[in-house]
Amino acid sequence: MPKRTQFCFVGRDTPHTKSTDGVGQHRMLLLLLGRSGNHDDHMSIPTKLDHCVIHITDWEHSNAFYTTVLGAELIARPAGYAYRFGDKQLNVHGPGVRPAEVARIPVAPGNSDLCFEWSGPIADAVAHLKRCGIAIESGPMQRFGAKGAGTSVYFRDPDGSLMEFMSYS
Repeated sequence: MPKRTQFCFVGRDTPHTKSTDGVGQHRMLLLLLGRSGNHDDHMSIPTKLDHCVIHITDWEHSNAFYTTVLGAELIARPAGYAYRFGDKQLNVHGPGVRPAEVARIPVAPGNSDLCFEWSGPIADAVAHLKRCGIAIESGPMQRFGAKGAGTSVYFRDPDGSLMEFMSYS
């Protein structure tokens, strides 16, 4: 029986394929575009991370932590705040916030795990945490992040979410 492929477009000119013989959608699209699907031969998708969501229980403690310890810009919202880091943002669910859309299992206080790049030696991050009175839970230790191998230290936010400073220096 010959292989059959169905085509559809989602949004504006975004081709998606559905193979009826079990070949994955991404692999089939690559083959149709003349690409192998190898790691070195990938398509560029015009996306980048804009924001993600954390949940907190106390605005005063969390605002102080995220601005002082992590260097966030505090952004006032109609209900609550957001924490901005350059062109990335943490939207914050907390007291008084009623989000329009949430994940199937909504984020809860203390169940986030976030890594922030520390620009400089990890020893400076350790000293910064000590100056802020933040206990180091683990590290320094070798880890692997978005830029490759680095050195990390782990600590907690006021609700118990795991935070990480990673240095590539």
